[in-house]
Amino acid sequence: MEGEVGYLDIDERKLQPGLDPFGDPYDASGTVDSDWYAGLGIRVGYALERTLLYAKLGGVYSRAEVGFIDQCITGSCGTGLIDISQRVGWGYQLGAGLEYALAESWTVKAEYTYMDFGSTTIRGTAEGVGYAGRSFKVDADLALHSLKVGMNYRF
Repeated sequence: MEGEVGYLDIDERKLQPGLDPFGDPYDASGTVDSDWYAGLGIRVGYALERTLLYAKLGGVYSRAEVGFIDQCITGSCGTGLIDISQRVGWGYQLGAGLEYALAESWTVKAEYTYMDFGSTTIRGTAEGVGYAGRSFKVDADLALHSLKVGMNYRF
């Protein structure tokens, strides 16, 4: 069993393709903002002398936020604003790695991990003119790939 706490320096904003929730061409962006995460997983592997090849499965929690920003500068929504976000919370992690024992308590490792926080629907209400007061929803999905290299001390 393994627990970990890590930092993800993710602060991205990308223009959305297609049509917005009101049927106009997008002038909006999807956003993601993340800082720390924590995970608890089980590693199962095969030892070859001082080397361990393993697979990992577990749960992961993140304070990441996925969001949607539309400043309504094109289309028929006027000069309104849509700016919403939602925390992703819990997800799962899958991984594989290689760990090598340097001494009885010290090891080094390299690990690939896939974290998936699932899909969510963010709901809100437009403000300003144009579509003001209209409800809308945007679907968001957050998953990431991580490559870690590190040193461990076993208590």
